[in-house]
Amino acid sequence: MEPFQHQRQIHKYRRRLGMPYANSNCNGKIWFFVEHNVDVKVLLDTEQSFTVKLQFQDFNKDMVVTMVYAKCSELERMQLWDSLYLLASNMTSPWLVGGDFNVILNEEEKIGGLPVLPQEYEDFAFCLNSCELHEMPFKGSPFTWCNCRAVLTDDVFLSFKLKMKKLKTALSTWSKTTFRDIFKQLVIREEIVKIKEQLFEGNPSEENRMVMQRAQAELKLYLHYEEEFWRQKARMDCFSEGDKNTRYFHSLVKGRRKKIQIRRIKDDAGKWLEDVDSVAAEAVNFFHKQFTHEEVSEDSPIFNHIPELIREEDNILLADHPTMEEVQKALFELNGDSACDPDGFSGVFYQKCWEVIKADVYSVGEAFFEGQTLPKSITHTNLDLLPKKNVVEAFSDMRPISLSNFINKVISRVVHERLDKLLTRLGFVGYGKPKWSAELNHLAYADDTIIFSAANNQSLQMIMDTLQEYEKISG
Repeated sequence: MEPFQHQRQIHKYRRRLGMPYANSNCNGKIWFFVEHNVDVKVLLDTEQSFTVKLQFQDFNKDMVVTMVYAKCSELERMQLWDSLYLLASNMTSPWLVGGDFNVILNEEEKIGGLPVLPQEYEDFAFCLNSCELHEMPFKGSPFTWCNCRAVLTDDVFLSFKLKMKKLKTALSTWSKTTFRDIFKQLVIREEIVKIKEQLFEGNPSEENRMVMQRAQAELKLYLHYEEEFWRQKARMDCFSEGDKNTRYFHSLVKGRRKKIQIRRIKDDAGKWLEDVDSVAAEAVNFFHKQFTHEEVSEDSPIFNHIPELIREEDNILLADHPTMEEVQKALFELNGDSACDPDGFSGVFYQKCWEVIKADVYSVGEAFFEGQTLPKSITHTNLDLLPKKNVVEAFSDMRPISLSNFINKVISRVVHERLDKLLTRLGFVGYGKPKWSAELNHLAYADDTIIFSAANNQSLQMIMDTLQEYEKISG
């Protein structure tokens, strides 16, 4: 298999797969896993192939397997063909050769792209004939990849991921070609305007006036690009016309970065940590403890106090396939100007390009409600730490918030809307604090719950016990 992982990770995956044996070729590009009751002997290990002899204990038979991951260069592949010639000259056991040869046998094995000349695949064909290797028949599509490794698959999530990855590359190329480095272009445009203004002052002709105005217009355009750049960085979705200036947005970004910068932190023992590696290790240790919970028995007595309020028709409503209108409504109700997600696409992209991508977005939502497990490409989340107080001393002084992919937020919003209708039917209603009510003596976040109880130790202890039990069960 082609791992796209560091070679040292091979035994981690071996344990996950439950395999007793794992090995890789010399450059770690080919990984090999073997089931139980099979003895393995490595015959040849090169950068483009890995050959082993398998002895099957249950059948007392053996075979030779050569796994291939060929180079893209025709000249470098010559070393692979030579190694196959060497193996074939002494081969007495059944021999299976397979993998990625990075070349085709004839023009019918590809669609589109640049034309393939016969000399490019003649060496491959000659090697197969000389080694007396025969191509095995197959079922299904003859094409396994096309156009920059885009896999032909029915997996909705994988298809969506590959499309977004390809789009991101195309947008990045377009941005560099269209706008280039806006800050460098600003300096160039400012110099051009100075020259054109001096030229007009020396010779105030109509032609020089038009040239100067054209240069000023280009400068204003790049000033607008710079303003938009810093506005997006500042993530300001509500401002007055007078606040729309680059310095204002720039100061917001610098202020936010300064506020969240961690120069030193205390560990569990109260010791100050100042070097980057120690702070990073403490962060991992702290949040690993916070987000890891112990297994709790499902026979907890707290379940006996939870009434059954959900009817069968409620479950059907919650799990039913969403409509296109439902997905669209959820998508446009989300804040498009929020921070960019791990995949780099903010809500503005989804909202502006809805007519183009709505079929793919709906397919992802539909697959979720069909019961398919969301992959990491959808659920991947970054944790952003927000200070709870002005002076941060420990990670407990910071509030973690999740930056999820927008497509994941859309799915959550659909579920949220359905739960909102259900909870309203069950009598749960939200409330707002009237202007004339008494001030709360602490900061209440939008997702916090305020609990009122009798002012005695017994009532407070019962609430604490219940909340701790709920926390254990819910994780």
